[in-house]
Amino acid sequence: MTSGAGALPALRLCRSAFFALLCVALSAAGHADATGAAVPVPTLVSALLAVGAVAWVAAGRERGPVAVAGGLAAGQVVLHLWFGVEHGAHGGGAGMLAAHGLAALLCGLWLLRGERALFALVRALYTRVVLPVRFTVRVPPGVAPVECPGPVPLRGVWLRHALSRRGPPVAAEWPRELAVR
Repeated sequence: MTSGAGALPALRLCRSAFFALLCVALSAAGHADATGAAVPVPTLVSALLAVGAVAWVAAGRERGPVAVAGGLAAGQVVLHLWFGVEHGAHGGGAGMLAAHGLAALLCGLWLLRGERALFALVRALYTRVVLPVRFTVRVPPGVAPVECPGPVPLRGVWLRHALSRRGPPVAAEWPRELAVR
């Protein structure tokens, strides 16, 4: 169910959009606070689209804590460099790096809890809504049921890889090419 839930396009879009929005907003707010100037809107939109595209690819299945926090930290580093180029400065040094790391860790844990809750909700809805409906839906009248063939008897068929270990082999029951000489 984990891979199937992430594959739903609407759920995947929501997860990737939320991740991208949080990552870009966090980085933009930090840079606006550090430099005293807001990040230009075209830069924010292009960063949101770029991070959203990467998040869409990664949102194919449920992720663990290392992947969520690591993805957010990598996004913070890339956006820090991108916004620094836009502002013409890469200032902040170790303090800015520590702030990005702490923000990525805290937001990564927050996103992880949200992702786990979302997947738990999807699993619960699937088992309590989809499965019961799936097994109670009747075949419409006029639709012929599919015939399933019964089991095929294996009498007289030699199974090459089947071994019987009950007693010594009887030479008369073995095919000629397998007989012990």
